[in-house]
Amino acid sequence: MTALGKVKDFMQKHPNLDEFHEGNIDLTAEEMAKLVNLEYVEEVRRSSKHIYFRLTKQALASEYSRDVKLPENLFDSIVGYDDIKQLIKSSMLSEKPVHFLLSGAPSSAKTMFLLELKELKFSYYMIANNTSNAGLTQVLQEELPYLLLIDEIDKVKSAREMDLLHSLMESGIVAETKFNRSNEMKVNTRVIATCNDPARLSGALKSKFEVLHLPSYTREQFFEITSQILVHREQIAVDISNEIAAFVWDDLKTQDVRQCVRIARLVKAGMSGKMVMSTIVKYNEHQNT
Repeated sequence: MTALGKVKDFMQKHPNLDEFHEGNIDLTAEEMAKLVNLEYVEEVRRSSKHIYFRLTKQALASEYSRDVKLPENLFDSIVGYDDIKQLIKSSMLSEKPVHFLLSGAPSSAKTMFLLELKELKFSYYMIANNTSNAGLTQVLQEELPYLLLIDEIDKVKSAREMDLLHSLMESGIVAETKFNRSNEMKVNTRVIATCNDPARLSGALKSKFEVLHLPSYTREQFFEITSQILVHREQIAVDISNEIAAFVWDDLKTQDVRQCVRIARLVKAGMSGKMVMSTIVKYNEHQNT
């Protein structure tokens, strides 16, 4: 592969990046200098560690494309919300980021949106209360996600982490300071987060999102969604899917589709549905209080 081919291949694999540095791509200083002389790449800026470049219009004019391809069946397991589906799809195809905050009761459709998006190869999923400032910085600089999914963002406790998110969503800049040296990167990452209570977020951070409130499922919707996932993805029979949905909704009194998936996988592994459900009921903390 040519030096220019290596650069284009890297940029195509990371559509959230507008620029790259010499450490991203296995090129010699001689090869990089040649690309600059041919006006295929141009220097953008310098940090204490790296020189950052970007492809020129001349290089981009050939076969290079950064179009994000979305699967046709994206969001098929989610009942209704066609307007929200279109909003989110459009945001992933837009030239510049649009960020969404999905709020609502626990285990509402907002969870389903995140689970669907989690399957995309260019996404990175994280649970808010399991992150740290250093961890989030590392994710953004090393994983280079085009789509960052944050579950339960209202549970983030670190002020530094909130500042990092604010900077990312405001300007696309991810900065890290270590040993009095600053390393800065600009990315085109878009954020989709969920929360139970938007009031717990700062006004400054919340203003960076388009906030969408999703109501809880009805029982009929819950059964339909469960069937979509268990029958089509987990290869579970329809009658067993309905039995699991009824158990989770009526007995556990939750609308957590992930609970349905866990039960279905145990059944598929050889346990009887009756045994799985009776054991869960026996040791469920909410049933014993």
